[in-house]
Amino acid sequence: MKKASSMLLVTLIFLILMCITGVAWADILNNDTNTNIKLNSFECTIECPERCPCTNTLEIYVYDMNTRLPISQATVEISGPGSYFVKDYTGSKGTSSISKGINLAGEYFVSASKEGYKSRSKPVTIKECSIYEVSIGLIPECPEPAISVYVYDNRTDDPIGGAEVTLNGPDDYSSTKTTAGDGKITFDNLTKGTYAVSVSKSGYENGADSVNAIECSQSDLSIGLDPSSEPCPDPSISVYVYDNRTDDPIVGAEVTLNGPDDYSSTRTTANDGKTIFDNLSEGTYAVSVSKSGYRNGSLSESVSATYCKPYEMLIGLTKRNSHGGGDNGNGGDNGDNGNNPPTTQTPPPDVNETPPTTQTPPDVNETPPTKISGPPPIVSEPPTDDNQPPGKGDLPFTGANPTTYLLTGLVVISIGVITRRLAIK
Repeated sequence: MKKASSMLLVTLIFLILMCITGVAWADILNNDTNTNIKLNSFECTIECPERCPCTNTLEIYVYDMNTRLPISQATVEISGPGSYFVKDYTGSKGTSSISKGINLAGEYFVSASKEGYKSRSKPVTIKECSIYEVSIGLIPECPEPAISVYVYDNRTDDPIGGAEVTLNGPDDYSSTKTTAGDGKITFDNLTKGTYAVSVSKSGYENGADSVNAIECSQSDLSIGLDPSSEPCPDPSISVYVYDNRTDDPIVGAEVTLNGPDDYSSTRTTANDGKTIFDNLSEGTYAVSVSKSGYRNGSLSESVSATYCKPYEMLIGLTKRNSHGGGDNGNGGDNGDNGNNPPTTQTPPPDVNETPPTTQTPPDVNETPPTKISGPPPIVSEPPTDDNQPPGKGDLPFTGANPTTYLLTGLVVISIGVITRRLAIK
């Protein structure tokens, strides 16, 4: 009996020691694993070796150097050690963030470009795992300076077309151009500096002024001309008669002009459909036109002695119909004030003309074209390391709870006691 009790006591002590040893060994393994992880993390933040799971980050900001505003959709390119190269685009706030693949220490070059701007680049040296901020300001590209000249009548404020504008400036620059119907002319591709402008036009006094050509912009200059002090010739009226349907001039039309002081004169149009009444006085004149086979036409015009050009009156006549309809006396283009060209009437459509082809409407279910986005960044992934220390729970027995060992020992003891008693019996 004593021998059996002794064996039971030894078995109990052995199981208790085994439980304590297992718990202690698990704690040692877990603590050793945590120590290695912390050590590796410390080394990663200091030296950033390739075997560490950490990378650098480049925060890039691109802005306009004139306005200081961010530039969106700017192209950002980064090159670095080895064959490293990344291409990205800035967002609405002018920023781009690159982090993947920047795991090697060394010198990197960041360049930014955008249409309408001059490209720029900056170097950046990577030494440790951190966030590096790079700001790049772009200078807008601009056209060469330009000067726009507007010439107008000082009396009426109307633009003067056909005026000769001469521009003289730096480096013996000299150029003469003629204003268009809107009174404007532009001199471009100039150099920065001060330019002298002179203007001349028949019937006007000459005008002159100066203007500065500014870099990256157009300078505008307005010059008003005074009518010449020389008296204008006596007013005159030029009448042009044409066919309303064909716009062809009508030859041999009788044009009668009635005006102030019982003035009345009748003339016949020439081959060009025109006739001129000159040496007139100021006042309002009425014009009536007749031609065999056409309805009569009429128009009126006020004449000023200070207007140095002939007044032009355009009168269109309409042919009588084939049934010989009567003349109502208003068959002319009465709405014409003499200052507008004749309106071309569209001829009747050809009955044999092929009707226009009906265009097939687009299919509403047609698949829209695929939108091509910008090229995605090309990054170099950091190399993986298969020699990483195991994490908690990866070693055998390290995930067990100490209570588990204690319960296991009690079960074994119970089995031993029961087995021993059965053997004695």
